Amino acid sequence: MSPARICILRCASTARRSIRSRAISRSTASKGKATVFCMRSKKYSLSAVITLLILVVALAISITMMIAMRYFNQQVNAVTQKQALYAHITDIDTKVRTYYPTLDEEQLRSALAAGYVAGLQDPYARYYSTDAYKQALLLREGRAAGVGIRLKTDAQSRLVVVDTLDADAAAEKAGVQVGDIVTQVNGNAVAGPQQASLQEMLDTSTEKLAVSVLRGDKAIAFELTAYTYNLKSVQEKMLNETVGYIRITAFYDNTLNQFKAACSSLENQGAASYIFDVRGCSGGGSTDTLKAMLSYLLPHGAYAAWVGSDGRTENLVADDARTLSGTFAVVTDEKTKGEAELFAGVLQEFGVATVVGEKTAGKGKIQDFVALKADNSAIYLTVGEIVLMRGGSIEGVGITPTVAVSLPAAQKAQGAALKTEDDAQVQAALNTFKASTNQLNATAATTAAARTAATTAAAAE
Repeated sequence: MSPARICILRCASTARRSIRSRAISRSTASKGKATVFCMRSKKYSLSAVITLLILVVALAISITMMIAMRYFNQQVNAVTQKQALYAHITDIDTKVRTYYPTLDEEQLRSALAAGYVAGLQDPYARYYSTDAYKQALLLREGRAAGVGIRLKTDAQSRLVVVDTLDADAAAEKAGVQVGDIVTQVNGNAVAGPQQASLQEMLDTSTEKLAVSVLRGDKAIAFELTAYTYNLKSVQEKMLNETVGYIRITAFYDNTLNQFKAACSSLENQGAASYIFDVRGCSGGGSTDTLKAMLSYLLPHGAYAAWVGSDGRTENLVADDARTLSGTFAVVTDEKTKGEAELFAGVLQEFGVATVVGEKTAGKGKIQDFVALKADNSAIYLTVGEIVLMRGGSIEGVGITPTVAVSLPAAQKAQGAALKTEDDAQVQAALNTFKASTNQLNATAATTAAARTAATTAAAAE
């Protein structure tokens, strides 16, 4: 190969190496720039995330601090108000003891508690002393301690008269009768203004009581010893061949079994219609009994709602498959209150019963006992309300009867002594069943006539 050719080949090889080297350099530089950009991009995203997290945490801390400060301020205000209250009571106590060095501490504490509860401005709230609380719990169970006499003062003569007697109690067993005029207790003459204190004595005395009564022109003396007995809050009887009558005087824990037994007894005697008399019934305090009795009479489903003092709402549901069948009427008056008027209102609203009589008192709020640890006394506070599904609250409103019937004054004055055959409201309830029967008969007659006409027309064609 000639020297010239060799020189040309070497120059070409050097040129190729130079071009390849420049290409590699350019590629490496491009990759380096991309790597730097990517690293910068990644670095920027991580910083943004960290900054965002810091902002979220700061915001959460700020909100928490705001809520905490608000709660703290509320607590401080509450503490301040309590301190002011305690300081006020202490000031009164200090000044009173300056002038009254000897005090009945137990009576003072009871009066203080009663005054505190009275300050709630709740017409149903009250304070119960230790003994009164025990009696109240006993009563809610459907039991009582005493001689079993309920008194009233005659409006005209102002004489104290036996209004009702508890079955199986000492007074009934001894022979005391409704309508007897109480003239003496333990040798002390009795007058109308003493009714309240006398009633308390009859209910709480644990010693023998000498009770004198006047029955017509005859003076009778009784010696009564108090004891604990079961209250009968349900009485039943048949008014005619198909109508049973049930009087409910209270809604106690043991009322349900008595109610079911009464319904079963009347059903076995042929009752197809039932009158529930809740006149003068002021409740009794057992909402569980009310719910169970309504379940016994209603088809399955929600029938009312419970609204707690905390705002919680819960539907009350009949969980039994309507055990008692028939047509119902409920007799009410202005003294029908609490569980008794809710009983009437629910049955009326569902079209299960006709309410007859007078508008009820209007108490739908429910109370319960809150025990106090210091001395086993208690406070009775409103814990919620039972409202109708469609009619809503009955508090201050009451239940308006379907058939309004007022009891004449002469009949009303007889109280529990009034016989059902002379009772205008019970008789009006009986008439509702007759009206229902007449309506059913008329409907049946109309249907039969229509069928006969249709048959005749078909035959003519």
